[in-house]
Amino acid sequence: MKMHILLTGATGTVGKEALMQLCSQSLYQISVLCRDSAKTRKCLQPFASKINRIHIDLSNPAQLKNLEGEFDVVIHLAAVIPPLANEQPKLTHKVNFSGTKNLIERLEIISPDCFFMFSSSIAVYGDRLLTPNISVNDVLPNHEEDAYAQSKIDTETIIMNSKLDWTIFRLTAIMGVKNHKMTGLMFHMPLATPMEIAMPEDTARAFTNGVEKRAELKNKAFNLAGGRRRRSARRRGARARGAAARGRARAAPRGAVERRRCRQRRPLEPQNVSVSLAARALASGVACGGGFSSRR
Repeated sequence: MKMHILLTGATGTVGKEALMQLCSQSLYQISVLCRDSAKTRKCLQPFASKINRIHIDLSNPAQLKNLEGEFDVVIHLAAVIPPLANEQPKLTHKVNFSGTKNLIERLEIISPDCFFMFSSSIAVYGDRLLTPNISVNDVLPNHEEDAYAQSKIDTETIIMNSKLDWTIFRLTAIMGVKNHKMTGLMFHMPLATPMEIAMPEDTARAFTNGVEKRAELKNKAFNLAGGRRRRSARRRGARARGAAARGRARAAPRGAVERRRCRQRRPLEPQNVSVSLAARALASGVACGGGFSSRR
């Protein structure tokens, strides 16, 4: 019998990649939980023959009573994300916190043995300009001015205290094609903050590979990011552009420029596990070192 997977957030940046990967393997029975809308139907139409659509609004407890079936794994990606998350904090709380709470309470009734995989965010760590090396063992601060981060912290608490087996992936910035636009959000982070990015397909792969690695992931949290080679600080780019604008940029041979860039981008000590490394490790069952840290 095929493993039954319930996926939420299947029309989002990471969710679409996760759905494609799950469908391409033909190993699973896939149910997609989503709200019914023209946009959702159009997005999921290419997968119509491979999935079972369940039209339910997670933030509506009455609708969730209609969720039936036994699920082996739940990949919960549905969420309100920035900038909308901080523009509409009540909506963020309703979807991110209450929606997840409603889902867990229903799963505890109909699928108490399922494995719950949750996408959180490294935003839970707050401003780490002075202490950039994050760990899942760090004490998480309260975020009075960041509704998104606070919603993730509160939701993690619910998950950890639930009756389900769970794993939490705290994601870095996910940079795909056309999934970001210029907003005031870009000014919330100091220019010198070290930052790693990850691609949607790599991030999704960590979830889809994790489906088969319940024993290794159960009741643990992980930081997922782009790895040392994808780490940078925006201040470097700002300094370079400023120098060029003031006419102080000196001409140099191409090789010298590349060497200088390599020196400028020398990474800090590892702070997050690379998503690609996580995906390979989950696929092969290999345990990673300190970067792939966990919390019970």
